[in-house]
Order: sequence, then C-alpha cells, then structure tokens
Amino acid sequence: MPASERTVPARAGGRKTMERILEAAEEIFNRYGFEGARIDQIAERAGVRKANIYYYFPGKEHLYRALVERTLNEVISDIQQFLQGPKHPEPWAQLDLFLDVLFRAADRHRGLIGLAFGELLHPPRSEHGGAALLPLLDQVETIGKTMISDGIAQGAFREQDPGQLLVMMEGMIFQYFLLPEDRIQVHTGHGKYSAEGLRRYREHLAAAIRRILER
Repeated sequence: MPASERTVPARAGGRKTMERILEAAEEIFNRYGFEGARIDQIAERAGVRKANIYYYFPGKEHLYRALVERTLNEVISDIQQFLQGPKHPEPWAQLDLFLDVLFRAADRHRGLIGLAFGELLHPPRSEHGGAALLPLLDQVETIGKTMISDGIAQGAFREQDPGQLLVMMEGMIFQYFLLPEDRIQVHTGHGKYSAEGLRRYREHLAAAIRRILER
C-alpha cells in the first residue's frame, strides 16, 4: 500500500471503496489537473461521501500521490515481468520489446503520467506526485543502459555513450507528454493520447534510436 494512504482494515469492502475513489480521482485529475481537481468532484464521481475519502486519504495531496504511486507500481511490475521473461537473442528485438512495455503503460494511464511528468519539471509542485516518478526513471535508465551496452558488446549497435542516448530517449518521451495537442498531431497525424497516436510516436522514437545506433 502506498505510504500516502492511511492504514485501514484489509476488508474487501474497504478495498473496493478505495479502488473506486482512486479510479474516480484519476479521471478527475486527468480532466482538471492537480490544482483544478476538487475532493467533492471525486466523491461525486466515485459515488461516496467526502468523509469516505478523508477516511482513507488525509487530503488531496495524499490522494494524488497515492494514485501516482499506484500507477508507477503497476509500470514497475510490468518492467520486472519483462526482465524475468525470456531474453530475445537479437538486441534490436529486445530494445523493441522494452519500448512496448513503456508505451503500453503510457496507454493505460495516459493523462496521469503526463500530469506527473509536467509536475516533475516544476519543482515547487513536484512534491504532489511528480517526485514519485524518480524511482521509475532510475529503473528505466539502468535497464536501457544495460541493453545498449550489451548490443554494443555484441556488435549489433554502433559504439555510443549509453548514458547520452538514454538522455535523448527520456527527452523524447517527456516531449510526448508535454507538447500541446496540435504539435503531437503534426508528429503522428492523430490526437494526443489516442491509441494510434501513441503507436505512431513509439514508432517515431524507435526510428530515431535506430538511426543513432545502426552501424
């Protein structure tokens, strides 16, 4: 359970109520952002009283951080499954599989991840939830560096500083979440956070990486 939640009895009914609150909160935060979202909106969407929300979460900041932490735990779980699965012998295919893991996660939680990324770039607001992204980014960086180094060692990738390439990759991923709708439309021909838009941007990112790493 995220540290942002109160300790509550592990009753099935209590867990279901908490899940309803978190699902409603994700929808409201996506729509209005952290500053614009209100507890009464979340309560109405979840079909509970405001007092129910405050029973589980001391305030809006705690609710938002718990939501971001829950989302990131899901993404980290996906990454762990990827690492424990069979390793593809072809470095390009392994890198493609890793990008698929990241973009599937982005597809499941489109608005919330973008909101947290935006906060991470604005330190006064990052304490709400953006700072919770840092462990995930560290893990992505470690895995990415290892895959790139392995590909270079096998002769599949051109000699390259893995750290610099990871900075470029992270910049392109940040760009997707932070660019306005019309700019994403130019890149992909589809709306921001649409399934097709995410697929096209993932292809755009993979092509850019291939241009850098191809021998």
